[in-house]
Amino acid sequence: MLLITYRYLFVLEQEYQRLVRAMKIRNFRPATTLHTYRTYAYLVGMFFVRASERAKRVHSAMICRGLNGRFISLRVFPPNPHNRVFAIATLFTLVLLVGLAWRR
Repeated sequence: MLLITYRYLFVLEQEYQRLVRAMKIRNFRPATTLHTYRTYAYLVGMFFVRASERAKRVHSAMICRGLNGRFISLRVFPPNPHNRVFAIATLFTLVLLVGLAWRR
């Protein structure tokens, strides 16, 4: 899921760049006017509309490829004590790093 999210962030960034490029092609120049604020509002609105449409297309493509909501793995991962120790150590390290960053 993280890899898909990571990839989708770049897809959204490309979509945003396309919208900004279209604004520049239409000779948009930012200023402190009502027209500028309205144009940015349209930009944000179109970004969300296009992102929503893109998400629907991606979801449809995943359904066509057989997605049923479950991750299918060829290997079974039974629970064992090593996984619990690793999870606790990772959580401890994360808390320690956040604590060190917060202290600065």
